[in-house]
Amino acid sequence: MFQSLQKILNDIMPDYVINLAGISFVEHGNVEDLYQANLIGVRNLLSCLSNLEKKPNFDNLSSEDKKDLCKQINFLINKLTRLINLFWPPAKRP
Repeated sequence: MFQSLQKILNDIMPDYVINLAGISFVEHGNVEDLYQANLIGVRNLLSCLSNLEKKPNFDNLSSEDKKDLCKQINFLINKLTRLINLFWPPAKRP
């Protein structure tokens, strides 16, 4: 079932894998979906990672971690945008 994931991982040989997948809304309504996404999906990913010659670092982020990560990414994007506009104003771009 996850041969395509294994092939992708074999091709790219990641140094780091951050799992953001999962269903965090408990009232989702379908227990099977929660089980498949939050348990089986992570197990399949870890299984594929364990088959790699060079084992990557792995992090599985919770819903709260994802919110914090999104805030940090948003902050960095805003900073980067300001720097780009400062050193390369829109009027001077091709």
